[in-house]
Amino acid sequence: MAPAKPEVVKINLRLSKGLYRRLQEATKSNNTSLQQEIVNRVEQTFKPNAQAELIQRTITATLEAFKVVPNPDFTAGDNKNR
Repeated sequence: MAPAKPEVVKINLRLSKGLYRRLQEATKSNNTSLQQEIVNRVEQTFKPNAQAELIQRTITATLEAFKVVPNPDFTAGDNKNR
């Protein structure tokens, strides 16, 4: 007997050309299909703390790219650390 297929719903989606182009670029960067890129992004919005995790990953990647070591004693708004 064949395994049960996951329950899916087919939808039509209208996007601005600009958003479509941005998604296409993201598919290249993430090595995904357009379908998977959209699904991944929608699923992320339902995860708790998804935005905070994304911000943290972005900050970490940026610091690594610039080879910056974060100062654990730094407090935002504290002028003596600048």
